[in-house]
Amino acid sequence: MKIQSRSRFDLRPLPQADEAHPLSEILIDGHPSSVTIAGAVLEACVECDDGFLVFASDDIPYEETLRIYLLNPALTVLDKATLSAPYTTGAFANLRIVDRSTLRFDFFGGVPWTLTLHEHEVFALPWRPAPRGVRRPFGLRRRFQLSGDPLPDKDG
Repeated sequence: MKIQSRSRFDLRPLPQADEAHPLSEILIDGHPSSVTIAGAVLEACVECDDGFLVFASDDIPYEETLRIYLLNPALTVLDKATLSAPYTTGAFANLRIVDRSTLRFDFFGGVPWTLTLHEHEVFALPWRPAPRGVRRPFGLRRRFQLSGDPLPDKDG
């Protein structure tokens, strides 16, 4: 795994027609790709065996959302997840590569989050609860797993 520079992989926010989540076009080596993902700010991009792990935030103060995508080299989404919680401020920081299939980073909850890439799709039980704050589209297969045990809000 290797963290990519913004000159290699970046996002260009697209004009918004409504109040929905922001969308951005992926730029590869400064060139438009015609591929759009949700998110406004590229937090990080990590090149891996399967393509790219993209971390994008929505740039919404006091209720930040982190979107994580696994894209193949053709920029097709292989898997995705969202980290967010109502009225919770998140700040993406301290991205570190642990080994060839594991990353750690901070976002919210006062704990490090761990992302583990699987070599192939693995079976996932959709009714098994994900860590607090993690949302994923319904599916029986996953290419990566997120783990973390966020601390409860101090006000709650």
